[in-house]
Amino acid sequence: MKPLLLNLIVGGLSLTILPGMSTRTTTRVTPETLEELVHLQQSVGDLQGELNRGRDQLEEDRRQWDQRERRAPVIAAVIQTGGILFASLLPIVAVVILLWPRTTETADAEIVDTILNDATSEQPRLLPQPSPPESPEPVRLE
Repeated sequence: MKPLLLNLIVGGLSLTILPGMSTRTTTRVTPETLEELVHLQQSVGDLQGELNRGRDQLEEDRRQWDQRERRAPVIAAVIQTGGILFASLLPIVAVVILLWPRTTETADAEIVDTILNDATSEQPRLLPQPSPPESPEPVRLE
């Protein structure tokens, strides 16, 4: 397709080659110069595409940094507020734990009742019966 396009363009087209040349001076386009011009335009297009991709990548990086800069202070504020809240609530939680009424378990109460009943009964079953005190031998003074 390129040779056909080149033949169509070359067949009677006159171009001003350099921008600095006067409009009266024209040069007949030869297939070699046209091919070189097309090659240069393709090179310029490739370079522009590469610059555009670099610009797009740079813009994406800038957006990411902008998001990080907006997000970082928010995260720091959340962590700081959470730490202050934890430090403020810790003494209150400690006081509530210490003052919370504790229910005695029924097993503990039953054990205490059994020991008290046994200690006050005429014939204790759990505690040994006290033996009558032995009278000490009289001490002789000489």
